[in-house]
Amino acid sequence: SPGATIDQDAIDYNTHLAYQSLLIQGYSDETIYLMASYQYNTVDNDATHQNIEYAIKNWAKDNDAELVLYLIGNGHSHYFDLNPQELLSASDLNSWLDDFQNELSVDLTLIMDSSQSGHFISHLKSTDDQKRIIICSTSENQNALFLSKGLISFSGFSGRKFKME
Repeated sequence: SPGATIDQDAIDYNTHLAYQSLLIQGYSDETIYLMASYQYNTVDNDATHQNIEYAIKNWAKDNDAELVLYLIGNGHSHYFDLNPQELLSASDLNSWLDDFQNELSVDLTLIMDSSQSGHFISHLKSTDDQKRIIICSTSENQNALFLSKGLISFSGFSGRKFKME
């Protein structure tokens, strides 16, 4: 079933906030592959199925320390909206992450801020050989809240917290 639709301005605001939070934590432009619908000089590519697969299967292999994947947007049970025309399934994401971790044995953190993001947890569990941290903003049947153009949201609160520390 579909989750609540999140305003694109709220998604863009929180995406930019997450990017800024990663920079403050010591990541650099070179270690962040940003996919977004808005045009800003830090955006590496549009959020598409092909581009996220490339980022996980190819680009991330240059960083052998860890992989942090932060997904902000509209979600449904089993799917995350990459853009208005494309969905990312939990099974596709799990397959790419399994391949990545089986090849490189690196730690992985996945943060999802979308409606019904908790549904992804059971599909993305790690094996004994993999270390995965999965953080979801909602349970599997709960809608995400992006109020006041995204200022009041899971990513909004956590992004501002990181920026203050």
